[in-house]
Amino acid sequence: LTPGKGYWVKTNASGPITIGPVAAPKAAPLTFAGFSEIDITDAAGAKQKLYLSSDDRDLQVYGMPPVPPEGVFDMRFPGDRIAGRIGAGGAAELPVRMQGVAWPLTVSFSPGAAGAGEYSLIEYIGGKVAAAHILGADGKIVISGSDAHAISVRTTATHEAPSEFALAQNYPNPFNPTTRISFDVPVGTRVRLTVYNALGQQVKTLVDRDYVPGRYSVEADLSELPSGVYLYKLQAGSFSDAKKMMLVK
Repeated sequence: LTPGKGYWVKTNASGPITIGPVAAPKAAPLTFAGFSEIDITDAAGAKQKLYLSSDDRDLQVYGMPPVPPEGVFDMRFPGDRIAGRIGAGGAAELPVRMQGVAWPLTVSFSPGAAGAGEYSLIEYIGGKVAAAHILGADGKIVISGSDAHAISVRTTATHEAPSEFALAQNYPNPFNPTTRISFDVPVGTRVRLTVYNALGQQVKTLVDRDYVPGRYSVEADLSELPSGVYLYKLQAGSFSDAKKMMLVK
């Protein structure tokens, strides 16, 4: 222990604490063997590593210290743990509790026993799914969010997918200058959502990324465009659909 430093002690029962050379560990050190690892770094360089388990090991020992004061960077799973169980025997989805983060976030993933592609990182805005990213070992995910964002980890195996592609009418409509567009993705694929003016010219790209199966909602901000009727078009694999919307300033 370093003089002048504060330390946090967590126990499951009352009793004396011995500090000094006579103190000896009563249990084996924590092991993360078989865990999948999620590394999250914010724009200020603050980092947190979280772990995912799909087996039945006791996760009580993976508790974290109490949440720091408001505004201080912190990320953890429910139960104030650095590790969470997901999939068989656990939750289908685990929210990541965040505070004091500087956006954007950069996320990388190291698969454990479950393997790559078993989990997805879900972005929420206002309680609605805004995007989903398959967690694989082949790259990093950058989330350009805000304090209105929330993220969670979901198992792709237990997620109930829509039965078919669908593109919903935007709401509100007419709008000024933002509206939301929802769509369904039944299989993992590249999704492209674009906006065209009355002349058929493409004026904005709202989405152009890979999506896992799910139901999504994105915000369309047309503040830089003049009033008028626009067409938004969804393309995903062989599926294509388009609808009209009206911008009124």
